[in-house]
Amino acid sequence: HWSFRKVEQHTKRFGEVFRRSSKFSEVQAVCPSLPESPLVGVFQAGYAEMNAQFRVTGAQAGTAAPAGKPILKSLDAVDRALIRAATAESAKLEHHLTFLATTASAAPFIGLFGTVWGIMIAFQRIGATGFAIGVTPTLLALEQQGHPAATPREPNVPIFVAPVTDGERMAAFQLVDTLRAAGLRADTDFEGKSLRALFKAADKRGVELMLVLGPEEAAAGRVKLKDLRRGEELELPTDGALADVLRQRLEATEP
Repeated sequence: HWSFRKVEQHTKRFGEVFRRSSKFSEVQAVCPSLPESPLVGVFQAGYAEMNAQFRVTGAQAGTAAPAGKPILKSLDAVDRALIRAATAESAKLEHHLTFLATTASAAPFIGLFGTVWGIMIAFQRIGATGFAIGVTPTLLALEQQGHPAATPREPNVPIFVAPVTDGERMAAFQLVDTLRAAGLRADTDFEGKSLRALFKAADKRGVELMLVLGPEEAAAGRVKLKDLRRGEELELPTDGALADVLRQRLEATEP
């Protein structure tokens, strides 16, 4: 930015001198003090070509040209000299443009990388402090209440309570809590899976008794028992006798 500003200043100064001077020699005398202007290089190339033609013309004539009447042999040669000089000056000005273009193209991606990195660090700190601050008291409270969500999951349980919709999820938690209090190993869904997915998961976990709790069953205080070993299905009340029925079925041998 500073270099281009200096080029602009020297070019402006050269233009003022060129318009004010009546002789090319006066302009040539100022050129060494304005090295950053590309117009200086173009002017000097043209001035040198004109002087060279004047010297050649004078030598061929055998005598110096009449005063005030210099002879220019080829205007095309002067034009070519100006074009060559202009090309060279343009190349000098564009020398660092590749670096600037690369920097301008890469800068947004560097900024985006910094943003992503900052978000990653922020989430790491939230996970280590802010998130834990809110979750830890919740888990402690659930653990004090004996809530199933705060109890470590067992890989294989014989009894599984399957809520049909989210509306029965709290009732399923309470039923699991009751069965565990009665000494039975029971679990329920914490991920909001469909009933079909719960049956597939129950088969993998070795579940023997599925308790399906739908809206009608929850409203009536009952539950559907599906004995996966025997292929039987019956409806039972969710009172204290439910635990005894389940225990008897688990202890009974297969027919």
